[in-house]
Amino acid sequence: MTNNVADVNDEDLLAEFLPIRVDALVDGTAPKFSFFIQPQAHKAPILYREKNLRFEGAEKKRLSEQGVETVWVPKSQSEAYHSYMEDHLAMILDNSSIPVDEKAQLLYGAAVHVAKELLENPETLDLPVRAYNVITNSVDFIYTKKASFEHFLKAGNFDYYTYTHSVQVMLYSLYLADHLGFDDVALFRQLALATFLHDIGKSRVPHSVLLKEGPLDADEWTQMKRHPEWGCEIVSKHGIENEVVMQIIRSHHEKLDGSGYPDGLTSEEIPDFVKLVTICDIFDALTTRRSYKEAMPTFQALKILQVEMEGRIDNKMLVTFIKMLSTLDKQMVS
Repeated sequence: MTNNVADVNDEDLLAEFLPIRVDALVDGTAPKFSFFIQPQAHKAPILYREKNLRFEGAEKKRLSEQGVETVWVPKSQSEAYHSYMEDHLAMILDNSSIPVDEKAQLLYGAAVHVAKELLENPETLDLPVRAYNVITNSVDFIYTKKASFEHFLKAGNFDYYTYTHSVQVMLYSLYLADHLGFDDVALFRQLALATFLHDIGKSRVPHSVLLKEGPLDADEWTQMKRHPEWGCEIVSKHGIENEVVMQIIRSHHEKLDGSGYPDGLTSEEIPDFVKLVTICDIFDALTTRRSYKEAMPTFQALKILQVEMEGRIDNKMLVTFIKMLSTLDKQMVS
């Protein structure tokens, strides 16, 4: 019977389906998506279970006995898939049968999806709840489960989108704060929330400006430079008034020499937690691929931070950031 199933290569499979570990399906839930299984390697998936059916441990055991570790969700049902992952994120991350690197991939994927939705609809009433859910799970996973930064780099998307950038800056900032000796969990959570939302003001910048290939003209640059203020307005409307969060959102483009925006602050006026975010923000922007440029190699990006940004970013923090990167797998930061 399986001989009649069409062949499929990995690229086509991933173009049409989202993979999910069987272990990530929570017992007693009724996923609002159908899932498929591959009858054998390189064969197209076939329908195994319709959406809205309750999934129990016995079903998981049956799949395991058949050697099925991964099931496939049609991308046409991706919204239901992402909602499921977001709703059950804490339970999935607490599941000891899922390897840490795969948990990191699931957390990264959930965070990117939430960031994308919030940037597309920043006025949504559940913005604080969804943002807090992601950052709480991120901080708990990193500092309780000790997930390494390499796990997230493997999961990362190296094409630049505002929403992937937000997640990656959050991760870089959390790990840099840890390396700098910050040890206040409450501050880590504020840092995570702020960096996750640091570019939400770009939701008010026209797409023609955000996606422009080439230098911005004076009017476009004026619009772009307003995104920190707009970001503060958006989160304030949602009742987020924490001083650390607001300072990071407003001031992450400030420079030590007063050349940044929107307020032209100088070194003494910029808190340390803002200074570390600025380094992470610039580095990720340089090392991710855009429609009009290739990703810059890590060494070249660090050279720019050291030479061209001298006197504008905190050098001691940059040295710690470089040391942090040097501990990573060389292939992952090349």
